[in-house]
Amino acid sequence: MMAVNNKIYKISSYTSAQLKIRAGEWDTQTTKERLPYQERGVQEMYTHEDFHTKNLFNDIALLKLDVPVNVTDHVNVICLPEQDAVFEDNRNCIANGWGKDVFGRGAVYSSPTRRSPGPVGEVLHCHRTRAWSSSFRCSVSSENLAKKKFSGQAGRYAVILKKIEVDMMTHSTCLNRMRSTRLGPKFQLHPSFVCAGGEEGKDTCQGDGGAPLACPVGDDRYTLTGLVSWGIGCGGKGVPGVYTKTSMFRNWIDQKMDEWQYIII
Repeated sequence: MMAVNNKIYKISSYTSAQLKIRAGEWDTQTTKERLPYQERGVQEMYTHEDFHTKNLFNDIALLKLDVPVNVTDHVNVICLPEQDAVFEDNRNCIANGWGKDVFGRGAVYSSPTRRSPGPVGEVLHCHRTRAWSSSFRCSVSSENLAKKKFSGQAGRYAVILKKIEVDMMTHSTCLNRMRSTRLGPKFQLHPSFVCAGGEEGKDTCQGDGGAPLACPVGDDRYTLTGLVSWGIGCGGKGVPGVYTKTSMFRNWIDQKMDEWQYIII
């Protein structure tokens, strides 16, 4: 199972034996689903060795389950992209999760926010090391996002699994869009990220961190193009969401699967 490191980092004090995953979840407020979910224990966690907690570069992790998940009508696998595959022109990609519906309508944070679960989120406060420099120094603080003062409502976390459709964005377009935010004209978008969205009011949000971004690659087939990582607010006009670029890590994934003696189909 794949995840983002910024979630694994938050639970790093736990042992694998203390963790569980749930597949096929729909309603987070009930254990009596119409279609039953499956719970599995986590046998091993593997975070990317080059993950940076301050800037979220290489934001990807793998979880080895104690028992395989059964494929059913509502629990299935997804295709992985080839190494360095490009999906910048893909449209109608799907992201889903239980994150907020809005993050303060029309409001943005002055620095990137990890799209982590719960009302208390870890916020990255970034500033240039020097006025002329293209490098940033970031610090992490925990803030109660529900109490932040926005120009609109802070939004509510979804109870039922939601989905949105977003279009992919080229690296250069995303870079220019991000530079128009409070990140400033010297901001550099790391190659381990890919961007999607930018349509006002249509975005992943706080609480969606680690959620899949799946792009169609044919009839009834999708590939895992990204994992929700961070953003500047949610759903701001012209501001895309930022995702882990999974195609950059295909060789790394295959290597770990070989070490675990799994077969890649």
